Amino acid sequence: MHRTAPLPDFYEYQGRLMAQELGCSSLRARAMIKLIAYDGLKPYFEKIKPFKHVQEVFKTLHEKDCKIALLSDFPPDQKGEIWGLVPYCDLILGSEEIGALKPSKYPFGIMAMAMELEPSQILYVGNSIHFDVRGANNAGMKSAIITSPLKRIFSKKIKEADISFSNYRQFLKSVLE
Repeated sequence: MHRTAPLPDFYEYQGRLMAQELGCSSLRARAMIKLIAYDGLKPYFEKIKPFKHVQEVFKTLHEKDCKIALLSDFPPDQKGEIWGLVPYCDLILGSEEIGALKPSKYPFGIMAMAMELEPSQILYVGNSIHFDVRGANNAGMKSAIITSPLKRIFSKKIKEADISFSNYRQFLKSVLE
C-alpha cells in the first residue's frame, strides 16, 4: 500500500487486500482493521509524548508566518489533539483521506498542492528515513529528520536528509539562520 497512487476509497482497497490475505470477506476485513488499527491504536496514541520543544517551535514558526502542515499515515483525529499543535497548523492531512501512504510521493504532492506551494518550497520534517525523508525527497521537497541524541554526539548526519537534528530547538536555530 505504500507504493500506490491516490485511491478513491483507501479503506475499501485496504479491506480488499486484507481479505485476500486472511481469506475472509472484504467487509469482515475492514471491520477488523477498524477495530485493531484505527480504534485499537487510539489509546496508544494518547500516551505518546511529543518531542521536547516541538510545541514551542511550531508556535515560533507560526508567529513568523511560516505555513505549517501535518501529514500522518494514520487519521489525524485518531491522535487526539496532536499534542497541542493543531492551533499552529494551516493544514492537517491523513493518508487515508488522501488515498496513499508515505513514502509514496503522492501524499507529499497533495499536501503541497493544498498548501499552494511548490514542493521545492517545502521542508518536510519527520522521524523516519524510509517514510518521511525518502518520501519528501521523491516528491521534490527538502527534508529534515530528528535523530537520537546519541547519533548527534557522534556527529552522525543522515546523508539522505538536508537537515539532521536531535532536538527541536536545534532545528529551529538551523531553520532561522
